[in-house]
Amino acid sequence: MKVKESEYLKAKKPILQKLLSKLLAKYEYASILANDSKSTNYSVSKAGTSIYEDGTLSERGFCVKVYDNGKAAEYSFNAIEEDTIGEVFGEITERLDALGKTLPEGVTAFRFDGEKVTPVTGGSINGSIIDSQTNMHFSKEIQKSANFVGPYAMCFEDVSVAGV
Repeated sequence: MKVKESEYLKAKKPILQKLLSKLLAKYEYASILANDSKSTNYSVSKAGTSIYEDGTLSERGFCVKVYDNGKAAEYSFNAIEEDTIGEVFGEITERLDALGKTLPEGVTAFRFDGEKVTPVTGGSINGSIIDSQTNMHFSKEIQKSANFVGPYAMCFEDVSVAGV
C-alpha cells in the first residue's frame, strides 16, 4: 500500500527547515519530528455500519529535540507558522537554559547527611513518595521555565539514596 504524502507537512517543511537552521546555529544537535496521521474507525454490528475519523488515534504536531554541552531538551507543539518561528525558538532556548540553572553540570542532586552536603552524580532516591510527602519541603526560590512556575528545589527527609 502506498501512503500519500501529507500536504500539511509538505507545506510546513520550509518553515521547519528555517527553525532547524536557527537551532543548529545555537546547539550542537537539533532534530524535528513532524507527524500528521489520521485514523478511520470502521464499525460493523447488527445495528448497522459506521465509518468515522477517530480523533483519539489521529495526531498532528511537532517535537523538537536539542542537545548542547551535555544537556538535552525537548519541546512539542501543534502548530507553527512563519511568524511564530521566533516564539518557538524562544521557548526551546528558555527550557534548555533553565536546565543549566538547575544543577551544576554532571550533578543530579545534593545529599545532606545532617552535617555535610555532597553532590550526587549518579544514583537514585529510593522510597515511597506517599510516605515522603509528610517530610517534603520546597524552596522559597521560584523557578520559571516555559509553562512551569514552581519551587527551585525540593528536600526529602529520611529517604535512602542508592549509588552514592
